[in-house]
Amino acid sequence: MRFENENIRFEQIDIEDHRYRISTALGSEGLIGSVRRSGLLNPPILESKKARFTVVSGFRRIDACLRLGWEHIPVRIVDEKTPQRDRILLAVAENSLQRPLNLIETSRALNLLSPHFSEPSDLGSVCRDLCLPDTPEHIRKILRLSQLPVRVQAAVLEGAVSLSMALALDPLETETAVLLCEIFQKLKIGFNVQQESILWLREIAARDGISERKILEDPDFLSIITDRALDLAQQRQAVRKYFKRRRYPTFAKHEETFEKYRARLPMGSSIKLEPPPFFEGRSYTITIRFSSLSDLEERISTLSKLSGDITMKKILTFPQ
Repeated sequence: MRFENENIRFEQIDIEDHRYRISTALGSEGLIGSVRRSGLLNPPILESKKARFTVVSGFRRIDACLRLGWEHIPVRIVDEKTPQRDRILLAVAENSLQRPLNLIETSRALNLLSPHFSEPSDLGSVCRDLCLPDTPEHIRKILRLSQLPVRVQAAVLEGAVSLSMALALDPLETETAVLLCEIFQKLKIGFNVQQESILWLREIAARDGISERKILEDPDFLSIITDRALDLAQQRQAVRKYFKRRRYPTFAKHEETFEKYRARLPMGSSIKLEPPPFFEGRSYTITIRFSSLSDLEERISTLSKLSGDITMKKILTFPQ
């Protein structure tokens, strides 16, 4: 690939044109000291447009030089005969071959590359050469990331939302996806509960014929996520319980009644009573913990007393 070395003024560069941008890093603080001490060792790569130059690679280097007060900057101009695909390959390689890309950067790179490779095998081969994910399934998933709302992308970068959860938010309306994402971040909700919450939210909305946003705006739900008297663990538990109650009202009611009765039983922490799965059937399970024969005798005595406890009888006769 041929380049022309030039020294140009900053106003000749369209720094708002981010069509080739891969990096999610916006600041140039880490580069300023290096450029001040050693100069610009690797000039940015630009392409010539009608009015101004477009950045192919080197956004942060340009920003660092600009903040250092330079009036001109040395650059490499791509030969105008260079095909668009080769310019994109250059933009991606300048990033992916220098350092590992995060998920959003990878998605940006794949979105630049994919229109220029009609065959999945060809795209996969190029991705391998560029140290990018190369399987069709992985590529399809990551391609969608950079099309998601910016707030959701930010949550992925922070590690608050996984790739699969971000994609699960995709079918939701933008405002709803962003709101739910913010709740996940604020309450530090784990991935399993995130998946459960998204599924239940969509199922509730479909069953009741209402929008997911309306569910999240329910005063009962809002009172949970705004209650300063609750710590994060309590809020997470309350959010899960809210969705579960809305999704399975009968089951949630049985569970609540069972928990109330179980708390009244004089079992202690070494005996645990569990209901039938989904309260279907009449088979309850009791687990006991003991470390000696005397412990075992004590647990057996407690169980014997439970058989005549009125609360235990109530447990065994509900739900009818």
